[in-house]
Amino acid sequence: MIDRLDKIRHQGARRTGLFLFCAVTLSVGAESDFAKSIWRASSTKTCHGQYDVNLIVKPQPDESGSDEVKVHADHVELHLKGTSKLTGDVSLQLGDLYLATTKLEIDSIDQIFSTTEGMTIVNENFALHVDATTIEAKARSLQVQGADFVLLQDGYRGKAERLFANDLGAEFEKVSITYCPPEVNSWLLSAGRIRLDRAQNIAIARDVQLSVGRLPTFYVPYLRFPLSNARTTGMLPPNFERNSLRGYELALPIYINLAPNYDLTLTPRLSSQQNHSLETEFRYLTRVSHSEFNAVYLPSDDEYLNYLASRIDRPAVASKHPSRRWYVGVQHNFAVDGWLGDVDYSFVSDEDFLRDFGGSIDDLGRVGLWRTAYVSKLGRDYQLMFSSERFEPFRFWGTSVSKLPQIEYRHEFPLFGFKFGFDTHLARLKSVEFNDEFEVERRHGNVSLQLPLRRTWGRLNIESSRAYTWFELPNERHTRHTTTIKMDSSLIFDRIPDDMTPSMQSFEPRLVYVKRDPGLRKLPFSFDVGPRSVTMDSILNPIRITGYDQLPPVHSIAFGLRGSLSDLSVRRNLLEIELAVSAPLESFDYNPHKTPSFGLAVLGSLTVDLQWSAAYFRYFDLVREEANEFRIRYQLNQTRINGWLRYEQEAETLQSYVDVAVPVAQGWNLYGRWHHDWEHDAHVDSYVGVEFSGCCMEYRLLWHRTIRYEWLQSERIQSRTGLRFELSMKGLTSFGDNVLSIVNRNINSPVLVY
Repeated sequence: MIDRLDKIRHQGARRTGLFLFCAVTLSVGAESDFAKSIWRASSTKTCHGQYDVNLIVKPQPDESGSDEVKVHADHVELHLKGTSKLTGDVSLQLGDLYLATTKLEIDSIDQIFSTTEGMTIVNENFALHVDATTIEAKARSLQVQGADFVLLQDGYRGKAERLFANDLGAEFEKVSITYCPPEVNSWLLSAGRIRLDRAQNIAIARDVQLSVGRLPTFYVPYLRFPLSNARTTGMLPPNFERNSLRGYELALPIYINLAPNYDLTLTPRLSSQQNHSLETEFRYLTRVSHSEFNAVYLPSDDEYLNYLASRIDRPAVASKHPSRRWYVGVQHNFAVDGWLGDVDYSFVSDEDFLRDFGGSIDDLGRVGLWRTAYVSKLGRDYQLMFSSERFEPFRFWGTSVSKLPQIEYRHEFPLFGFKFGFDTHLARLKSVEFNDEFEVERRHGNVSLQLPLRRTWGRLNIESSRAYTWFELPNERHTRHTTTIKMDSSLIFDRIPDDMTPSMQSFEPRLVYVKRDPGLRKLPFSFDVGPRSVTMDSILNPIRITGYDQLPPVHSIAFGLRGSLSDLSVRRNLLEIELAVSAPLESFDYNPHKTPSFGLAVLGSLTVDLQWSAAYFRYFDLVREEANEFRIRYQLNQTRINGWLRYEQEAETLQSYVDVAVPVAQGWNLYGRWHHDWEHDAHVDSYVGVEFSGCCMEYRLLWHRTIRYEWLQSERIQSRTGLRFELSMKGLTSFGDNVLSIVNRNINSPVLVY
């Protein structure tokens, strides 16, 4: 028998559905037959699957869009002014809210639904089965006895002995929570009572216990945390580690939610070496900008004070409190209406701070701090930039250089088939070296004209430019005029051999002619000097920008050749060879014997998963620069092997790198990295680790060795070794070090130790 109750309003039942969703967003948990009944396991992986309510209920689509509640029942006792009783196979549906039971009592006047025979309630966000419930639609409240919950989208499940919810929030008694799939309880979070406050968007739990497997591992009498993805003030998971610098260290982060768009994190670090510290992180976010402030303060570092006293190559420290160590950093960026901005300023108490406490390998080799601020406007064919740069060296490490300010403007537009462009530059520069100061005003202008021609069989680009640079010194003026002519041409030959179908052979010869006159050969200063890069492009394009203050004369012709063999069926290059030779046509101071430069690179793909490359470069300047490298990469599912060997003669760098990750069993992975510096015979960043990834638990153990300086002799390099551990409970939190970030960090180029 099917009947329809027109007295029940759509709005009341819709709000009831919202109460239920607010309630079950936290009360998910322990093993239950209800969760198993709607779990559809994956046929390939035991831990994977999804909850599917269609396994137990068949909600009918609501196509009418009316405010009516559809009620189906085998037997109905209808009383329009009293309590109606529905028995048998009873179902009630309004929109996406579906209720099913064997007995339902409905008070049509007060809009109260109640049952003591058990009820299944399904929404697009949740599904639950209760032993008994009373839903007051008019009062917008519900009471539940014995509830089994599943959050369909988030994957949580659980139980609650009693539940009460209304407009203001909800209260639970004896709640259990887990993210694990049915029949797997790797972790379980339970609480004696949980209260949800919808007005403040927080939850307060009492008598909270965390169990890993069957072992209780954590208990707290009081816990406060945000609802859904919101944030609230409170303690974050602690971090415990041991290292050679600070001994045993315990970090206790405290999160302070100041507003929806800015927050503060305070992290006291307690150390067994008595060099305790306090770290702060303040974040501010707007619609168009992001700002971050970081600071670290050590009130007393006696070991560092003893180190300073032992140094005989440094004068006495001028600071009144040398044992106090600190770091302050500010980062800010914005983007609005085509304007981009970026600010990065930092300050430290001493030159050894970043080497001791820095968070990256790059901190090891720092000899000073770059402080920069950029504001630029990007258009379709132009760019305007205002910038301020300052390099502040640590003591005994060199010259302080400032650019306050620096203004650049570039514009390019078509002109009768040509491409006309110009750029201007203005900068005020100041350098300080001990007691000497030097100030310069630099103005630069450049006009260029290009003729780009492209066809399917080749390309030709002819470019001519004229640059003017004026240097205003305190008592003199220098002027430099340079003219540059460049012709870059190449041909493209493609063929499909009959005996190698479906393959393609490609052959591309390239010829580059460059001439730049000497201009002003020497300046009494050098603010912008870019290093010579030893690459294929530096051979074919010797007029690369090396800074406004260093534009060496060039007159050379370069020949390049690129050949490749491709498999058209899989769109993959099987083999690729690049060759570049540059022959100087005139002798200059940096190359008096007109010695040519040479580069050769070979790239191969043995299979879809295995690629390799090798390169050799010889570039001649005042000294011979030479670089060699070999790379190999293999990636298949969860197995990866990356490796390279790189040698750079001028930088005196010889480093090797191997990164491996291999699955050894179901859920078990081994990984390792060996990054070694052969010049200093030290590990740059090496580790060996093991990982187990279960259905809802992950364990990672890592033996990690990184490079650091030795306090007693800063010229000596030693390794810093530590054991890192991470326990991650999926859907809840992580404890220990962020091991995964170390494993996923790629190092594609050598790290300069000094």
